[in-house]
Amino acid sequence: WHLGYQTREFTPTYRGFDSHLGYFAGYIDYYDHTIYEDTLLPNKPYYFGLDFHNGTEILKGQQGKYATHLFTETAEQIIRNHDTSKPLFLYLPHLAAHAGNLFKPEQAPPEVISKFKYIKDLNRRIHAAVISLLDDSIGTVFRALHQKDMLRNSIFLFVSDNGAEVNPKKGGYGSNYPLRGDKFTQWEGGIRLPAIIWSPLLNLEKPRIGQQLMHVTDWLPTFYRAAGKATISCFTIFRDNFQR
Repeated sequence: WHLGYQTREFTPTYRGFDSHLGYFAGYIDYYDHTIYEDTLLPNKPYYFGLDFHNGTEILKGQQGKYATHLFTETAEQIIRNHDTSKPLFLYLPHLAAHAGNLFKPEQAPPEVISKFKYIKDLNRRIHAAVISLLDDSIGTVFRALHQKDMLRNSIFLFVSDNGAEVNPKKGGYGSNYPLRGDKFTQWEGGIRLPAIIWSPLLNLEKPRIGQQLMHVTDWLPTFYRAAGKATISCFTIFRDNFQR
């Protein structure tokens, strides 16, 4: 979530979501779902605790279950149970491939890590496994939508929120090559990201690569229009990229 949780009113189910399974802060451990984070107060005391919620309630009993699998299974269940006469907005912001707690930044099942033995560096090998499982999750969501006969009327967006962290001291083992910089920098390696939009509704004869600038503030009005809604007053300051 990472959009505030000081009171219940800041949490997802008070901000328009019908349901929420996940964490309120910026990351958790991949297996025990705890967070160990600096409070940014004087002397930088840390706090540690379970940050895994179903709505506003702490969700216990899930420790040991890999986060990517939990989120994927929940997405599948939402799709299976959805009334197709109504629209669905499914927001699936995976923990992968964000670092977890710094003493165990990225984790994956050993049998998946072993598939990447050709990568010499162990941490890069783990990172590859994390990305591989993220890719599997996307495929699972696609299949669930197809089986529910929803895929033909869906718009699928895959996007990151920042460039990869490459500093091992910060739990990063990614790469932004050939771009300069990384997460937290203003270089292109920190702010220029790939994004994929897929939908049968686009009616493209073949895939198209766009190089134009797209900012996070563009997504809401663009997909609001793509869903068949007229532009509303709060969007008038934004350009609508769906019609461009």
